[in-house]
Amino acid sequence: MVLLAQGNIEGQDGNTTTVDFNGDGIPDYLSGERDGRFSGLRNPQNL
Repeated sequence: MVLLAQGNIEGQDGNTTTVDFNGDGIPDYLSGERDGRFSGLRNPQNL
């Protein structure tokens, strides 16, 4: 497991999944919030 952020980055009732934003084969983080917003973070291994 890789630490993506030091604090809580998810809002209330978020639905989380992984997605490969840049096609490098390393999963990144994506969360859809109940208010329609999305939160996403690239995995620090691919920065």
